[in-house]
Amino acid sequence: MNLVELLDYTVFRIGAYEVSSAILLLALFSLLGVLLVRRIVVARLLPKLLKNQDVSKSALSRLKRSLDFTLFLLLLIALWYSSGIDFNFKTLGFEDILSAAAEGEEEASGQSYISLTVRTLLLSFFTWQLAQFILRLFDTVAFERYLVSEGRDLVRRPVPEKQKEEDQQRARRSFRSFIKTLAILLIITILDVDFKLLAFSVNDNNFTIRVSNIISAILIVLLARLIIWLTVRLFLSRVYNSQKVDPGSQFAINQLFQYVVYFIALLLVLNVIGANPTVLAGSAAALLLGVGLGLQQTFNDFFSGILLLFERSVEVGDVVEVGGLVGTVRRIGLRTSQVQTLDNLTVIVPNSKLVTNSVTNWSHTDYLARFSVSVGVAYGSDTRRVEQLLLQVAKEHDKIMNFPTPFIRFKNFGNSSLDFELFFWSSELIPIENIMSDLRFAIDKIFRENGVEIPFPQRDLWIKNPRDLK
Repeated sequence: MNLVELLDYTVFRIGAYEVSSAILLLALFSLLGVLLVRRIVVARLLPKLLKNQDVSKSALSRLKRSLDFTLFLLLLIALWYSSGIDFNFKTLGFEDILSAAAEGEEEASGQSYISLTVRTLLLSFFTWQLAQFILRLFDTVAFERYLVSEGRDLVRRPVPEKQKEEDQQRARRSFRSFIKTLAILLIITILDVDFKLLAFSVNDNNFTIRVSNIISAILIVLLARLIIWLTVRLFLSRVYNSQKVDPGSQFAINQLFQYVVYFIALLLVLNVIGANPTVLAGSAAALLLGVGLGLQQTFNDFFSGILLLFERSVEVGDVVEVGGLVGTVRRIGLRTSQVQTLDNLTVIVPNSKLVTNSVTNWSHTDYLARFSVSVGVAYGSDTRRVEQLLLQVAKEHDKIMNFPTPFIRFKNFGNSSLDFELFFWSSELIPIENIMSDLRFAIDKIFRENGVEIPFPQRDLWIKNPRDLK
């Protein structure tokens, strides 16, 4: 008996199906392959991923059980495919149920049944279980440490831990949704249950929306969110740190990149559902014109937001004064911007006000600004001594810059006092009122210690004819 005859030798039969030696050898190699994969994953891959991470024994045990069940389904699929055994099931299709109900027939024309086989069912179960294993692995392993740049974040204000956790949670939810949606799309393709949900016509153009179109559109949106998050984390953050890009520019680049990715995703979604953007734009021209006339201010704010991101006259982190409001710009959105006031309140400002109105940007060119504190001393005081004391007060305050050097200006001979003004530079723009208050306290103290009088307003009254008044 030669090798070919040995491989074709029938070991046993199951009904009309024959199990040959080749099938048994293939099953044996499949089993060895699955065991090898499990060995590599458990002994090599998982220890590297879980290195220096605090993972509980129960979580690790659940992850291994999920891996074992996934590999078991893979082995079962390999054995089933190699055996050539399969069974068919016929189930009435969803489209035909609707058609039959509408036409009063038991079966409508076209595809009447969905053909299900054991192979397709096993492959569907394996696809879903593989998705569950990936999600469990993602929940167990802290992948964020591989996605964060090791360089120093160039931000003026540290990002709160709560905000970091919320950002990571949003990314995790997006990834989980992406994996589940992808698994559902694959299962629909495997089972061939792509039902028609909606059919309509626009200007003699027929559109048919199926289940796969909706799921693919959701998948594209989730993929766009993941691309944005990963690009910012893996690429842009490293570029920012190496090139020392300021936080305002970082935010502008991130927002513009996000808009571009979402615009491309919108075009892909329209293509997936079979809609021609040109046809839709032409059909909705009149509607858009009416909406544009009614929402002129909204569109003005929208394009103002785009201009702010490109022009960067106001950036995230800048301290601005607009309409009597002083605060720090925390976010520039499409229509509005968020300004955090000195009272730690968030004020929503339309973007058009930041573009068309006069805005005082204290930190547009540099995060260093000049401020002043005025004080008056009594006539007869030693003016040079007053100058020395004021400079000493400015020098001793740790929030005042030594360069540029503070200086004193003798402003005027007032009605009741000699008026001086202390000029200084500081990079602490938001708490500047507290710094000026500290200076006033220090000036009052040092003047008292050195006998310098701060006068109050007073007038001398001269009476020309005191006898006549008597």
